[in-house]
Amino acid sequence: MTIIECEECGSKLVASNYGVPHEDSIRNTIGHCACRNITIKWINATQPAKNKGILTVKYKKSYPIITEISEAEKYKKQKEEENLKKNKKLGFQS
Repeated sequence: MTIIECEECGSKLVASNYGVPHEDSIRNTIGHCACRNITIKWINATQPAKNKGILTVKYKKSYPIITEISEAEKYKKQKEEENLKKNKKLGFQS
């Protein structure tokens, strides 16, 4: 999973949430952060090609922070958060 984070507004975009736009779509911009510093664009491949196109990340002011998280790390982090919720104690902790 690839996470694209904007330094300007702190928005986090997950690249796998964006895919091939509809064929009747005129725009090639398929996503952006809250402040519009980062835009995710779709570029069609020239046929014949094995893929339909590629996603590209553009920015206006500051570089995006792009982080790759493997599915194993994602699962591990989720389990740790569940364990913290289960073990959460009320009152003072030492």
